[in-house]
Amino acid sequence: MRKILSLTIFAMIFAIASTTAFAGQQQQEKMIMLRQYADEHNFKVYYEQTGSFHQVFVFPHNDVSDIWQFVNGSTNAYHNAKPFKMPAPAVIKDGRMNIPETVANML
Repeated sequence: MRKILSLTIFAMIFAIASTTAFAGQQQQEKMIMLRQYADEHNFKVYYEQTGSFHQVFVFPHNDVSDIWQFVNGSTNAYHNAKPFKMPAPAVIKDGRMNIPETVANML
């Protein structure tokens, strides 16, 4: 009986440890520099900083009919004021906003 109980407890601990270990191993999303991508596609980009709040606006058609908004550190983004979730947060690195490549391909 003790062996069965010991094996059961060990199996439960192993299952919990395995689940916890793999929970943080999400597939790494490829990030791209938004400015470089926009320049390659002739999009207009505007950067705005209010205190510690950094955001970037992208105008793919070079007018206000199509606006994309990305906020540093957030998976929330906006397309024409409608929110959507990105698979990874926008991040400013080396002074440039980086967004998931899958999202950039939507622009």
